[in-house]
Amino acid sequence: MAGCRLGRVVIDKIQLLMAVVTLAALAAAAMGIASLMTSTIMERAKEIGLMKALGARQWQILLLFYLEAALGGLVGGALGCMAGWGLAKVIGLMLFATPLNFAWVVVPCVLVIAVLIALIGTWFPARRIARLYPVEVLYGR
Repeated sequence: MAGCRLGRVVIDKIQLLMAVVTLAALAAAAMGIASLMTSTIMERAKEIGLMKALGARQWQILLLFYLEAALGGLVGGALGCMAGWGLAKVIGLMLFATPLNFAWVVVPCVLVIAVLIALIGTWFPARRIARLYPVEVLYGR
């Protein structure tokens, strides 16, 4: 009986460690996306300034970047799911001589989380550039 309790404690600690690692990975992904989007937005600053000068509203510019981020998150999440499925099969065969089951029920959750992380990472850079005046952006201020 004591062995069962000890095994349960070990499993609980491993699950807690996995949750902490997952949260750290999600935070790192959001920061990476924020950095990537900041760079993308700065490269396209003149294009954004021109769009604003031609009458584009702030929400239209934000929508453009949010849709880009959502699409990137969706594609990244789908590629991540496929990689996870492949790794589950390979690791299962290597370690247990049988493929591990892949819970397809998590795929929608993963896709939603990937899109949300991409949108969160895009939030600050997109808001910053969309608030600028066209003159400031076009003259490089």
